[in-house]
Amino acid sequence: MQSTNTDASAAVNPTDEASPPPPVGADGVKPTCCRRRAIFILIPFLLLIALVAVQGSTRSAASAASMFSASPVPSLVAGEQATFRVVSMNIRSGVGTDNKLNLDRVGQNFDGANIVGLNEVRAYRFGKLHDQAQDLGERLKMSFLFAPAERRWWADDFGNAVLSSGPLQSWQRIPLPCTQTRGFRNVTMLTAKIGDRPVKVLVTHLDHVVDRKQQLAAVSDLFCSLQPPVILMGDLNTDYDDPVIQPLLNRPDVINTMSPGVCKNLPKDVEYILVRGLKVKEAGWQDNGASDHCSIWADLQLP
Repeated sequence: MQSTNTDASAAVNPTDEASPPPPVGADGVKPTCCRRRAIFILIPFLLLIALVAVQGSTRSAASAASMFSASPVPSLVAGEQATFRVVSMNIRSGVGTDNKLNLDRVGQNFDGANIVGLNEVRAYRFGKLHDQAQDLGERLKMSFLFAPAERRWWADDFGNAVLSSGPLQSWQRIPLPCTQTRGFRNVTMLTAKIGDRPVKVLVTHLDHVVDRKQQLAAVSDLFCSLQPPVILMGDLNTDYDDPVIQPLLNRPDVINTMSPGVCKNLPKDVEYILVRGLKVKEAGWQDNGASDHCSIWADLQLP
């Protein structure tokens, strides 16, 4: 019986060919090298963009000098015995309960107002207008003051504001305690003229979490240290029955114009207009859907 020996080379398909060498570009550089070079260039570029984005979006405290105001006029209210109206509102950057931006709707809450304290006011990055305070002031023919609390993208971004039918004689932005990397807050202190008498006005918006207690203590101390007449208004993020605010509300010289005995059926009890050295003629609130907060108002008179 004849044996058959099979050559290993015979098992190879004669049609198989060796893999072609990788292509080479016209400049003699392989495409794989080009891709690697592009990646090495692209990665640092992307890291630089990410670093700029992080730095720009990070909140920081605004400068005390970051304020804009219209020219003052001679007097806020003509006579000392005249009644004047103050309004406080957290405008939520002008975005209403329908999630639409509408500053005309916001301005409808300020009919007849002499002094308006605003919270959650935004700055503008482009155009001739600096911020929403200027926008509202020009719409309503009122003096305006923007007191930013935060900066983002290397510009003033967010804070409090004041509108006035008369002069703003002086103003100061006072930073409040902040232990976080976001949620910077301030209190804006200004002097308005009622007849021939100066009235101090404080406008603020407090944090709703860890810094609230410290900020409320700082604002309360300032409010109680000033010579009356003085007004404190804004979103304090504190319910009326909160023990933290009770020492302030229980002071005999402090009147809470939003208390149930003065203002009826207030839907959200974190907004305040507190006064010392002033008579409260009437107080109330309005909600036209311009924000997730209502506006509150009080008609006041010098004693």
